[in-house]
Amino acid sequence: MENKKYLNVALPKGRLGEKVYSYFVDVVLQDVAKAMAKQDGIDEWNDNIWKTYVDRINRGGYHIYTTIDTKVQAQIDKIYKDLKNIPNTKSAQQLQSAIVIVDNTTGDIVGMAGGVGDEKAHFGQNRATKSRLQSGSSIKPLSIYAPGFEQGTLTPATVIKDMPLDYRNGAAWPRNENRIYAYTRTIFKGIEDSVNAVAANSLNKIGTNYGYEFAKDSFGLSTLREEDLQFSSLALGAQHYGVTVRDMACAFATFPNDGTYRAGRTWTKVYNSKGEMVLDNPQDSRQILSEKAVTYMNYCLVNAVVNGTGKTANFASGYVAGKTGTTSSLRDRWFCGYTNYYTAAVWCGYDQPETISLGFNPAARLWNNVMKPLHSGLKNVALYDKSKMVSVEICLDSGKVATAACKNDVRGGRVESVLVYPEDVPTASCDKHILVNYCANGNAVAGEGCLHTSGVTVVQKALLKITRDDVNEILKAKNFALEAKYVQDNYVYLVTSDGKDDSFKGFYGNINYNVTLPYKVCTMHGGGAVVPPVTEE
Repeated sequence: MENKKYLNVALPKGRLGEKVYSYFVDVVLQDVAKAMAKQDGIDEWNDNIWKTYVDRINRGGYHIYTTIDTKVQAQIDKIYKDLKNIPNTKSAQQLQSAIVIVDNTTGDIVGMAGGVGDEKAHFGQNRATKSRLQSGSSIKPLSIYAPGFEQGTLTPATVIKDMPLDYRNGAAWPRNENRIYAYTRTIFKGIEDSVNAVAANSLNKIGTNYGYEFAKDSFGLSTLREEDLQFSSLALGAQHYGVTVRDMACAFATFPNDGTYRAGRTWTKVYNSKGEMVLDNPQDSRQILSEKAVTYMNYCLVNAVVNGTGKTANFASGYVAGKTGTTSSLRDRWFCGYTNYYTAAVWCGYDQPETISLGFNPAARLWNNVMKPLHSGLKNVALYDKSKMVSVEICLDSGKVATAACKNDVRGGRVESVLVYPEDVPTASCDKHILVNYCANGNAVAGEGCLHTSGVTVVQKALLKITRDDVNEILKAKNFALEAKYVQDNYVYLVTSDGKDDSFKGFYGNINYNVTLPYKVCTMHGGGAVVPPVTEE
């Protein structure tokens, strides 16, 4: 992409107030004022100090070189200033939105809007930089998944429980958006479908301290506080104070920049009226992610747009990546996404929080409406290199390489194909599935009677080895929307903690009354000796 020239903003001598500036210029003035105060040894920042330095800038005839890209800003203004482009809701309030766009070539902020419609006042409410907003799930790549990939604890193929992490006051926590638990998922699917329980259990695996420090210190989420050192803030995005759209845009720009975080600038140099440079603003950058962690994150977030929660933002399938975010009662909606060229974070909500009554994510739609025209004529560039990874079939119960038995699980196939680096392919094959002769009519392990009864179909199916602790965990979750197939008796092969056969009487204690077996046996066809298991694969 062609590098953009910095725009020279010459501020006339005189007092501010008669002209309404843009959101971008407002932020430039604020950022330069802070830099001037810091140069003067002033670390404290309050309204009086701010007014003093803004007034100095106004009176001094300074020339400020900003990072604005007028083409990008014009596209933002085209969408954001015309209220007909803003989704209409049932609320009496105007739906608000904010956007910040980063040029991935430079890492600089090249456009923004702090609200919809025309800016009503100089230094008015800028929701892109001033507002502290709960992020919802859009924080998950920053506080859980990228840190976990970097730590080496997680890969896209890692199998994580899609189960409640905790039961609070008689309720399961966290709840998934669809209110259903699927027992286990891969990290890949957990990201693609934005599954809260997978996020919480993943955070538990990598450690809340690690996730918090990575989000705050590495990804630059400066508004996080110690009160956010908890699961609800880091896994669900219910922060105590919130995050800014600006910080989220700069953080997500790390992924298309090969894992280097760059603090998004709005200005680069300031000259006084004599042409002397009085302020320089070198870019703060740091390498925070390895090539592998970046590849994994881009792989997952591209698929979140192609097949998952971010479909509304998709305008170039396979070349757009990003993450949605939704807070409690649909009061905030986010989309933070990127291509090879630009990164943008978009928030939507009301100034007086209330439910956003729409059947789609307005942030993702606005993101698409702004970003798609900016890419007109640009070549699609892949965000990750598939050739560096291999496809592996993972068993969703053992987390190991799947076998034929995994594909023949009584509940249906328990296998998922995921891309990982060769060194991250599990070294062992599944040892939790066991093939048996299965009576399809009786939905249980076949007995001798099943083999000799006309019209009965006996097939090879796989049962799953689980322990009594697993049974208790499943029973605990069954009243909180665990998928029904996980509370059926017919897939269980009960074993002790050391792997020996145990006696299974069913989840509800109503099977195998007169036999001691680790699985449910068919009683429809005259009983008889149980047909031994086939072979374990």
